[in-house]
Amino acid sequence: MAGQAPSAGGRAAARACTLACLEIPAFSLQILLAQRPEWRAHATLVVDEDHPQGLVTHVSTAARRAGILPGQRYAHALGLARDVRAGVVPPSVVGAATAQVLASLRAFSPNIEPSEDEPGVFWIDVSGLGGLYDTMLAWARRVLGELSRAGFSALVALGFTRFGTYAGVKSLAYERARSTGGVERHEPVRVMLHRDAERALAMQVPLGYLRISAGVRERLERLGVHTLGELMALPAAGVMKRWGPEALALHRMAQRLAEPDAALPLLDEVMGDRIHPVAEVLPARALAILDFLEHDAHRLLFRIKSLLDEVLTLVRERSSLVAELVVELAFDRGDPPTPHRFRPAAPTLDGALLIDLVRLRLESVDLTAGVTEVRLEARETPATPEQMRLFKLGPHQDGAAAARALARVQAELGEGAVGTMCLRDAHLPRARQAFVPLVFSQGHANALPAPRVAPAEAPDPSASPPPLVRRLHPRPEPLPPRPRDLRNDGWQPRDPAHGTIVAVHGPFVITGGWWLGDGASEVHREYAFVETKRGDLLWIYHDRRRRRWFEEGRVD
Repeated sequence: MAGQAPSAGGRAAARACTLACLEIPAFSLQILLAQRPEWRAHATLVVDEDHPQGLVTHVSTAARRAGILPGQRYAHALGLARDVRAGVVPPSVVGAATAQVLASLRAFSPNIEPSEDEPGVFWIDVSGLGGLYDTMLAWARRVLGELSRAGFSALVALGFTRFGTYAGVKSLAYERARSTGGVERHEPVRVMLHRDAERALAMQVPLGYLRISAGVRERLERLGVHTLGELMALPAAGVMKRWGPEALALHRMAQRLAEPDAALPLLDEVMGDRIHPVAEVLPARALAILDFLEHDAHRLLFRIKSLLDEVLTLVRERSSLVAELVVELAFDRGDPPTPHRFRPAAPTLDGALLIDLVRLRLESVDLTAGVTEVRLEARETPATPEQMRLFKLGPHQDGAAAARALARVQAELGEGAVGTMCLRDAHLPRARQAFVPLVFSQGHANALPAPRVAPAEAPDPSASPPPLVRRLHPRPEPLPPRPRDLRNDGWQPRDPAHGTIVAVHGPFVITGGWWLGDGASEVHREYAFVETKRGDLLWIYHDRRRRRWFEEGRVD
């Protein structure tokens, strides 16, 4: 339903909607056009770097008409259109715009979750709002009007589930994109009155509008699989075997809609029906009411500096940076406070830089009427790992204080209570690690080893997954004997909650002690990794001398 006045029954069903998905299409492009409104008449692109080989991520309608598509190189786009305008939208700017949208949406619902994977997508809890509006369509129009005043064009789908509303807003984007002549004939709101309509609509969404890599989508389209419903017609095992975990994850999300009662524990973690709202963060503000009218720019600058120190302290505690500083001056003549905005070249915590920008502006401000009140507010953006190291953000490590605290623990619990885990040469896996007591040098409080921190690097989507970690039990746990006939109930591990063992990888034989010649010290173990029905990966071994299986640990 979109653009039609609902009946009485439709109003009641619409009030039953519990979730809304809002998307700001081409979020980075809209941010760029808000910064450069004169580019709206040109073919405008967002690129990941200002370089001829930079990758095009978003394109305007004029650029699409010229044949420029996302995924092309900037140099290729320049050859397709003369009036190309391109810019880079850094993550810090996207984060600041996301915070701005969140602040606007909080007037319509207290529970909002922005997507971590797709900037510009928000899930909004609308349960209980039916009594405040005639219809949820009216609520959505109010939301879109507020965002329009903030400079953003958005789409909204209301329904019942996370993935259902997400698919609904994507189908709305697909229908609007198919409108000929650039005329948007569809209202940017879709209300799904019942769960069956939500499921049916989701099945019609083209795969190109969902979060799936281009390579996987192209391989699916070669077999005639273009929509989510056509993907759902394929068996899950075959999807995993042919197209990998990415297509399987999408298949399982859609399965939640087709089988609402299906037990899909992984899906609950990836995209369950519940949203995880982001707590509202109060703006970093400071206020000073002056005891007398201030006409001197230098004295006013010192007062602003004291307020700026308060604001920067709060921003630093949040591990954020100042993307924009707003200074409002209230004059004695009774006019509304005059806001002055200062944007540094890059987000910063450098108070000297910010106060210098304020000083340059104050030199041209007429203070004849006298300032009675000063307000400061910082627009924040999260700091990257490199910026955190540059501005020394996050928890500070005080080696001396840590050593003193550990010395107190050792004094209370005794010698050897405090130590570190170290690697050593040994034959058996369990013996290759040892607990070494920490020795505090006399007269030196800071005896702790210096921490070694690996340099932070930007995540590479094409990189291999992080290595698995073997976690040992305090002591090997005995396992029930392996059944001779695995076709009956299967091999049960130590914990029945794991389910039966479905696959065994190994054995990896380790022998030792035979060189001593006494027989009692000889070790013969056959290690193996086993997968359980629940999906756990256990590390077990068979001790040939004891003729028994043991569980050494697990793998995470």
